[in-house]
Amino acid sequence: MTRVTGKSRRECDRLLAELAPETSRPEQARPISATQTEIRFTAEAALLSKLERLRALLSHRNPNPSYAELIEMLANLALNRLDPEQKPEVKEAQEPK
Repeated sequence: MTRVTGKSRRECDRLLAELAPETSRPEQARPISATQTEIRFTAEAALLSKLERLRALLSHRNPNPSYAELIEMLANLALNRLDPEQKPEVKEAQEPK
């Protein structure tokens, strides 16, 4: 009982998982409506830590985003940076004549 006193639910869940670990479920994406898909995957502690850090860094845009909102923000940032179709066209440098 003393191991859980004063701990958050997430910390208690982690303690329980240490005592009785579950098998990781396979990744899954399944439609739940015409416009929504449920995505499930198992994240390592390092990834969860990175997501929490990114959530804090992006909090000026949304003070407490859901994981879905966070992943959408990250996808937009990545697409704006990596997708050539989303970048403004760069004018070719003219060679001196």
